[in-house]
Amino acid sequence: MEDRKDLNIRHILLFVFFCLVCGQAATQQPPAADKILALLKQKKNQQAYRLALRHQNEYEGETSFDFAFALAAQSMREHHRAIFALERVLYDYPKWLEARYALAGSYFASGNLAAAKTEFEQLATQDKKGKYPDIAKFLTLIKKRQQNTGGSWHSQLQLGIGYDDNANSGINDEFVDIPSLGQIQLFDTSLAQEDTFIRTQAQVSYAKPLNKQHSFYALGKFSYADYQDNPEMTRLYGDVSGGWQGKFNRIKTSLNLFYRPFWLDHSHYLDYFGTSASASYQLNKHEFGASLILAQQTFEQEDLDKKQALLNLWYQISVLGVSDRLTLTLGKEESDNSAFDYLGRDLWGIGYQARAYFGTSISLTAKINYIRSEYQGIHPLFDDVRDDTLWSAELSYQQLFAERWRWLLKANYLDNESNFVLYQYDRTVVSSAIRYDF
Repeated sequence: MEDRKDLNIRHILLFVFFCLVCGQAATQQPPAADKILALLKQKKNQQAYRLALRHQNEYEGETSFDFAFALAAQSMREHHRAIFALERVLYDYPKWLEARYALAGSYFASGNLAAAKTEFEQLATQDKKGKYPDIAKFLTLIKKRQQNTGGSWHSQLQLGIGYDDNANSGINDEFVDIPSLGQIQLFDTSLAQEDTFIRTQAQVSYAKPLNKQHSFYALGKFSYADYQDNPEMTRLYGDVSGGWQGKFNRIKTSLNLFYRPFWLDHSHYLDYFGTSASASYQLNKHEFGASLILAQQTFEQEDLDKKQALLNLWYQISVLGVSDRLTLTLGKEESDNSAFDYLGRDLWGIGYQARAYFGTSISLTAKINYIRSEYQGIHPLFDDVRDDTLWSAELSYQQLFAERWRWLLKANYLDNESNFVLYQYDRTVVSSAIRYDF
């Protein structure tokens, strides 16, 4: 019985969706919006969505295009994109019933029942002519679903292989000069070691909307990399986090607690835990944001323990169909043990990220980062203050090749330059994986 009711709701959504498309196609629109609505009317949903993505950078922010873009996104079940566009529309035209109905439907389809309930209730007060008689059916169904579940779960399983040309971040020179010791020969474990690995990763997340603007979330994740020739390099990462996300008009905020343990060679090596907060302001294609991380690094070797504070400032814009982000990082780390002050550092950095989407199934991301670290005390071995410069670059490719299945390809490069030879290294990691989302 419940399945039949769900089916009726889907039929109603589909009927109203095409009514909206037909009604909008009859009004005067910018060329792109007009073509998108025409394609949707012909049930050429994929072509309509591709056209919408192609013109997003040119027309995003124009009300008629945003509405057409949202309908195209809905037709491809890309409800998160539809929601962003419809929220912009309703910010400027809060009495546009068709847009509010479409937004309520996207919230409902994406599982944000609290937000869907808010929109349907507001629509009921605005719909004086009874244009949307199915509102009561939606509200009843939302009530039943909220009684059955308090939130939504999402999971991922991933399996991949990779190559690491410097798994231990070692150096290339077997002999080094150290002022306090003279020339010494390094152990093999300090020299660069290349290897292949098999990586297994699993993740589960939970989201519970509190209302339309606020939600609670939690995440659990682990990643296990099994190195084939050097088992002492085998490592396990964990991540347990949770927090709150909120939105106030155009300002998005979040508060988060996290705990990230790390095991090396099957032995516990490090606990990294703390709190983070972020806020961002979005204006059409532009976004400005900041985040603050306050954390503690606790090692098995207690003398290495450190406190950490990181501040990130960023600016993001969409240009020519590519999302570009520029980030400035400022940070400070202090040793908990005054005898190891030389482990503390002041750091600053700058990073750039570009992400492009090709249709609905392919994304390409490129990153480059620069970090300068100035350490705080005299290093006992080198009788000097350490000064490092780290360059990193990453290129990643994702492709949805079947429903819920993705292929991932990634290449990373690190180059750390230091005035102390022991800390100079470069590293390249290439990996490929298959991921299943459910």
